[in-house]
Amino acid sequence: MGTATDYPCILLGGCSLLPFQLLPLHLFEPRYRRMVEDALAGDRRFAVAEALADADGNEIPGAWATLGRIISHQALPDGRHLVLLEGETRLQVGSLARRRPYPALRAVEVADDEAGPTAHIPLARVSALVERLIRANMTEEEAAGLLPRLQQMAASHPGRFADAAAGHLIADPAIRRRLLGMSDPEARLLLLAESLGRLETERQLGPGDPGFDPRVN
Repeated sequence: MGTATDYPCILLGGCSLLPFQLLPLHLFEPRYRRMVEDALAGDRRFAVAEALADADGNEIPGAWATLGRIISHQALPDGRHLVLLEGETRLQVGSLARRRPYPALRAVEVADDEAGPTAHIPLARVSALVERLIRANMTEEEAAGLLPRLQQMAASHPGRFADAAAGHLIADPAIRRRLLGMSDPEARLLLLAESLGRLETERQLGPGDPGFDPRVN
């Protein structure tokens, strides 16, 4: 286990960022505008954590978060920021280190385990599911921009591929939380194969079936 460090953080209700997912953000709250300006003046990194509430209704972070890096940025004339953040590293959250001038997490970076010798089995299934679901649910232009990136990861870093694919295709917060808490790439691939298989079945059944979930379309 590494050393705990304080990381500037944005708390988002119902949203967790996964490593290697691309997350567009429109930041307008004064606290987060300042956070982005400080990040741009430094290493361009800040964390994203799911905002939860404690027994008194205070905003607190979930148990896991992701440290991300700003890969593109546009400052608007009125002070708002448009940011594209790429997730980099899992963070195991210890506490909320501070609330002002913007939140900061006291957390430990968690590296991926090595992929096991049987990881190629769920990897092949997930790769096929990802391609079919992206082509079915995204425009041709979106698919052309995303698929080569995912295919490159699948060939070299199965764990990164699992994270990036889940980040773009899995909407269920509970599944995203489980994936974020897994440092074993094969375990992530197995859960992702199960989740994406269910999404594909729902898509094939169509909107007339009671089991259809419109959030996946």
